[in-house]
Order: sequence, then structure tokens, then C-alpha cells
Amino acid sequence: MLASVWEIGRIGFALVISSLLLGACGDDSGAGTGVDASAADVRFTELYQNVLHKRCADAVCHGGGAGNLDFTTQAKAYAALVDTQADGPDCKSSGLTRVVAGKPNESLMYEKLSPTPPCGRRMPLGNVLSTSETAMVREWIAGGAPND
Repeated sequence: MLASVWEIGRIGFALVISSLLLGACGDDSGAGTGVDASAADVRFTELYQNVLHKRCADAVCHGGGAGNLDFTTQAKAYAALVDTQADGPDCKSSGLTRVVAGKPNESLMYEKLSPTPPCGRRMPLGNVLSTSETAMVREWIAGGAPND
């Protein structure tokens, strides 16, 4: 009897641990991080306010026109990104499009967030985006890169 109680307890413990581990291996949508990265929900206003303006639009980066990108206003940022060919000194010759709506893996903007971008350096310089910020970029592009 004691062996079977021990065995049941051990199986129960394994199930609890498995459930916790599976729950931690979510879809990386930013849940619980304060950033909602659901493709149906991410709008450009949210992305601009929470990521681009805060992390990319300072005077020495895209707030100053680095890479021929102007993020000083939301309208300028959107126009510089969606369906626009790369025009910065390191990526102009790549022929890549900054944002291909619905296709994050074909979008230079998303690829520049990886440790090994296809041209130029990883962005943002010096302080990479968090997992939830990167997920927000990906999901905005995957959701069709809507402008609101």
C-alpha cells in the first residue's frame, strides 16, 4: 500500500511540473509582460508609441534620420517602413523591403532585430529589444502591418 501511495504522489508531482513547464513554453506573444503582441490586436499606433518612438527615435538614431529613416512622427515612420525599399548606406544595395505586410521573415525591419541581420548591424544599436517588443514587431507585420 505504501509503495502505491508513493508512486501516485510521484506521478502527481510529475504532472504538476509538466503542466508548469508547458505553460511557460507559450507562444511568446508578450502575455504577462504588459505588451500585447496578438496579430489581431497590434496596430501601428501601439507599436510606434511602445517601441519605435521610445527605442528608435532619439536624435542619434531614426529621430535624426539615420539609415534614411525618419521616425520623428508616427506618419513619417509608417511611410518610411511599409512597402519601402531599404535606403540606408548599409542595406540599399540589398534590394530588401523594410516591411512586407503579412511577411515578417521577408521584412528587413524584423530581420534587423536578429543577431545576424542580412545587411548592416543589429538594431537598435547597443540595447536590443525585449522578447515582447520583438514579438510586437513580428505580430504587427504578420497581421498585415495596419496603419491606424
